[in-house]
Amino acid sequence: MQSTLGKRNPLHSTSLGKALLAFRDDDEIRERLSKMEMKKLAPRTITDPDELFAQLMQARAQGYAEEIEESEAGVRCMAVPVLDHAGKSVAAISIAFPLIRFDETRKPEYVRLLTAAGRAASTALGYG
Repeated sequence: MQSTLGKRNPLHSTSLGKALLAFRDDDEIRERLSKMEMKKLAPRTITDPDELFAQLMQARAQGYAEEIEESEAGVRCMAVPVLDHAGKSVAAISIAFPLIRFDETRKPEYVRLLTAAGRAASTALGYG
């Protein structure tokens, strides 16, 4: 897994980016998508804006975003937004796994831990 301190990754291919985007208003999301160059970075990178928008709506509904080999081959990530006092996503928290170490039966536990961390950070910023 590649993780370089300070490195920027595209919004369209990471769970962090999806968590940040999904919890903005629809008009802002559509505007940002219209300006993105959605390059294929890994085996399953989404390059279609409509497909990404649908995934963002799913992430918003479930409270977390996912990506499986969209940013890096062999890696799966999940992320939750951190919301400010106005309910706007200003940051995100993620967890990443090599695909071979992801335990699907533990996914609900991972989601619970992530959402608890996101809620705590959001509360510290005045949300809720």
